[in-house]
Amino acid sequence: MKRVLALAIFMTGFLSTQSQIFLPSIYLETTFNIQYDGDIATAFTGLYKDSFYLITANHLFKKTDRNINFKIFSGKDWIKQSGKVYFYKDTMADIAVIVTHFTDNSKLYVNLEMDDSQNTPFGDTGFFIGFPYGFYTEGNSSINSGYPLPLVKKASFSGVVMIQGFKYDVYDGFNNPGFSGGPMMFKDYRETVHNKWYLAGVVKGYYPQTNSVSGKIGKQKATFKYKENSGIVAVTPSRYITSIIKDHGLHP
Repeated sequence: MKRVLALAIFMTGFLSTQSQIFLPSIYLETTFNIQYDGDIATAFTGLYKDSFYLITANHLFKKTDRNINFKIFSGKDWIKQSGKVYFYKDTMADIAVIVTHFTDNSKLYVNLEMDDSQNTPFGDTGFFIGFPYGFYTEGNSSINSGYPLPLVKKASFSGVVMIQGFKYDVYDGFNNPGFSGGPMMFKDYRETVHNKWYLAGVVKGYYPQTNSVSGKIGKQKATFKYKENSGIVAVTPSRYITSIIKDHGLHP
């Protein structure tokens, strides 16, 4: 897989430029808090050719699902929606593409055709967007057509790792439950004229780290194991979105 390697002599200028970069608000205004069967995650609107889709993580659904009823949080209430959900043939690709009337009047979107994820430089910093624990940014309902704006975090691209037989892009960052299904966005620093951004992938979740602690219960020795956030964020590469759209014939 082709990746861009930056020489150390170039990095000083690269980082000083990168440090001034901020995520455009368009990507906050295309991201929504989704609920299905009592579980919450993040979803975002994407455009492929001339068709809109709602993108999220497939682990939110049962893999036998097709016709679904879900909800989108309006900032006050959970609004009922319906649609059809589609997955990649290998469901370890943690992406779901939803065809729904919810996206019919979309004006802002993530361009699904701008997939440059295989050229993300090692160590480059991007932004992931979502609703951890259902949290959202207060006091901005007029910005996003009444819908709440998500929270934003940074993560650095670390590499490609095999997890349970599937290759995920992994990032150094601190993901929380609720970010699943959110977009991982990167600026294309090679584009000097336009403020070009691309979708690197869809957040799957964090890789758990198992720890143990030993002690005594009365006179008996005991060891307890617990899991915590390792700081490794697993992301499904964005190219699987267009594969789902093409494989299921969603676009003529």
